[in-house]
Amino acid sequence: MLNTVELFYYFALSTLLWIFGINLVSRKGHAATKFLGLYFITFGIRIFISYFATDGRITLYPHLFRVLSPLYFLFGPLAFLFLRYTLTPNKAFTRWHLFHFLPFVLHALELFPFYFGPVENKLEEIQHLLQSQSFVSYKSHAGIIPLNIITVLKLCSLTGYALTGIFLLIKFMASKSKAYLQKNKLILNWLIADSALRILSLIFTISYVVGKISFNNLKFSYADLLMTLDGCFNLAIVFFIPKLLDGAQFTALVHRLNKADRIPESGENPQRLQNYQHISAKLEQLFEEDPIFLNSQLVQEQLAKRLQISVRELARAISYVYGLSFPDFINTWRIEYLVDKRKLNETWQAYSLELLAESGGFGSRQGLHNAVNRLHGTTPALFFATKEKDT
Repeated sequence: MLNTVELFYYFALSTLLWIFGINLVSRKGHAATKFLGLYFITFGIRIFISYFATDGRITLYPHLFRVLSPLYFLFGPLAFLFLRYTLTPNKAFTRWHLFHFLPFVLHALELFPFYFGPVENKLEEIQHLLQSQSFVSYKSHAGIIPLNIITVLKLCSLTGYALTGIFLLIKFMASKSKAYLQKNKLILNWLIADSALRILSLIFTISYVVGKISFNNLKFSYADLLMTLDGCFNLAIVFFIPKLLDGAQFTALVHRLNKADRIPESGENPQRLQNYQHISAKLEQLFEEDPIFLNSQLVQEQLAKRLQISVRELARAISYVYGLSFPDFINTWRIEYLVDKRKLNETWQAYSLELLAESGGFGSRQGLHNAVNRLHGTTPALFFATKEKDT
């Protein structure tokens, strides 16, 4: 008979994770949102199926034995890719990242014969597990790769992704200014706390594998508790502060020209061209930390003064690195800013052109129309509609 705690944990919580997960995967947004959704769905499956493996119930549901095993190769990649794309929300997903999920696929394939094999084989495996009192060293005939090697591979996967994620987070924070870190304080604190909970859970898991924590006869463990806290923590963040799903803001919205397409003026030496590259990097950092391009009164002299360079140096750097005039450069940032906001926040999709023009720093609807028409050869309405179809 289910008690209240079991009903909430194994069934209500798993259902809640699935609902949020499916919502995040299906909604428009950057890749991080979808990876977090997949993480919720995977974690919900783990909680739900773990009910049938606790308190000796696995002998009543032998078909579910080791079904969860491949999922442990998903937690690391999903958590890492979620962190990566949260820090860089404007980067498109690359197909090469699908290789992160290859261990999951291979392990699932090797267990397929066991999953669809006779129930007697599963019951025999369960008895070996209960007799040996260990998930690591019991005599297993399921799969091709020995169980102890699979366990080591899982630990290496979880540890590697956790440490790589922390390294990525530290490197990202070290490369940003105090103003940028302050602006993204909430999202960075979220990622730090999430990484800390994951590391603590990993410590308990490793302690069990090396024998520091004894076998608990398939009951709820401290590692389960920490994993659950991590999942509930992320769930609470999504529910109470959904704006954090927009990711760290900003990243450079205007792409540089390829070096082969840059045209130097006659007499420009390599040192000066390198200086233009340096100026463009400072310019992008300034806009990331302080989006002054949203000021409709911004002029070239103000920006040059902020960068402590001459107006000519600023204009030449923009022309050489981006292939744009100063007005077109600023308007490109503004347009891409609006595209980004509309893509990540459905509320912005309902804004009128007047409100978009004001929010984007154009000053008026006509200013937005002129900029979009000059840079993209169409009207704002058609331009934004096309961008939504491309999402």
